[in-house]
Amino acid sequence: MSNKPRIYVSSTIFDFADLRSALKYWLEEFDFEVQMSEFNDFEVNLNLNSFQACLESINKCDYLILLIGGRKGVWFNEREKISITQQEYRTAYEIAKKGNIKIITFIRKSIWNIKEDRKAIKNEIKSEDTDNIKSKLVEDPEFIFPFIDEVRCAEEMKQAIEGESGYPPNNWIYLFNNFKDILDALKIHLNLSGDLREKAIKCSLKDELERNLIKSDIQIKDGIYSGNIVRILKIKNIINIDKTTDKLDIEKKWLFPLAIAYILFRFDFGSYALKEAIKSGIFLEYNREKGEFTIGKIQQLLLRLNEYIEKIENIFNSEITKSIKEYFVKLIRSSKILPDNNYISVDIVFLIPVIASANIYWNIYQISLGIYNFLCDKTPMKIELYPIDILSAQNTEIIDI
Repeated sequence: MSNKPRIYVSSTIFDFADLRSALKYWLEEFDFEVQMSEFNDFEVNLNLNSFQACLESINKCDYLILLIGGRKGVWFNEREKISITQQEYRTAYEIAKKGNIKIITFIRKSIWNIKEDRKAIKNEIKSEDTDNIKSKLVEDPEFIFPFIDEVRCAEEMKQAIEGESGYPPNNWIYLFNNFKDILDALKIHLNLSGDLREKAIKCSLKDELERNLIKSDIQIKDGIYSGNIVRILKIKNIINIDKTTDKLDIEKKWLFPLAIAYILFRFDFGSYALKEAIKSGIFLEYNREKGEFTIGKIQQLLLRLNEYIEKIENIFNSEITKSIKEYFVKLIRSSKILPDNNYISVDIVFLIPVIASANIYWNIYQISLGIYNFLCDKTPMKIELYPIDILSAQNTEIIDI
């Protein structure tokens, strides 16, 4: 065990994955030792149960950072309705009462606002249990809201206000909307200076880009690209989309791989560190002649990357994506009924979003790879960007980075 200050980060992992990763690398840049169970550097006693190992780790930490969102996560004790995150907090709280650990709690502001709104409604209608009303933002309100009350020591505070007991310690709560909200509070409690701010932001961005590239549908080996998106892009160069017609006859040998590739490919890119890097302004360039900061090449690419990610997320969450996949499935099934027909007539309105999505995905990959190489001080590369409007006369854009 090192002599570095040790921090245990407690939260549900699924909905905080990107934030946890960014937080880990940011803290490690300030020379903290960060304990997160999903990483291989998590110090664990292999003789213990996985839950027990996590709880034991808290005993060796100086800080516990608690993140609360809208999910309860895995049960620690399902019969008593105790989650593992809740048990981690309770373990830390007992240690904190002895002065041996500090708890820093963060709650998503949207979750807090929903809780307070339901509390107000409940006070008005009096008889209805609003904690069990489902929400798109809070998957487990019946657990999360009582857990928040436990962390803020709501009952103990009530008793203290009424003069029945002393005020409870360790119940301060920070609300957050973004990564910066968390960093602002941690800088105070961890006594961090801003000297390493730029390095920390770049490190978090580099880590996020690396994780995105690893899980990307597009992969490159020995200069050769592969993946479902690449298959779509290769086929788009073979078929000619005529904007003057509503349908296009495509050979089965091209349509089937196109349809299957679109049905299979997924998008799961994080953007926490990206947004923080954009807002930080560290990639702005200073124009001495004008005496002002300007948006340079890297900042512009970060802005475009964020725009492309938001575009493709909107596409994947839209009904059109579901409709296109259903349409392709029907085409494949109908083609089996007519085995002698080598061509299949495809509606252009379904084909255009497929090619556009592939172009956007390709642009995301290219910019991510270019900026990652830049941050790693690797050999500069040319990135090739495709137009989003595939019916326009716009040519491929080449950018040196």
